[in-house]
Amino acid sequence: RKLDLKEGISYETYRFEDQQGRRTCTQSLKFASLSDPNLLIQNIEILAENYTGQLDIKFLMKPEGFNCIYPHLLNLKEITIM
Repeated sequence: RKLDLKEGISYETYRFEDQQGRRTCTQSLKFASLSDPNLLIQNIEILAENYTGQLDIKFLMKPEGFNCIYPHLLNLKEITIM
């Protein structure tokens, strides 16, 4: 994890390995708008390092147990990319 305070950008890199030895790397960066407090920009890159195949990704806007105190987030649904 890295936080660039000068640019206001958060960087994260994670590597995962499953029981079959398949390695997946995710890299993301995100930043929030100073002019619009409801705007968050996020870029995610996913790299299958040593395998090929289908990858199913699910983005949850409201994870279980999420205590929503922001009314604009109340009606969001999950997004699934296949």
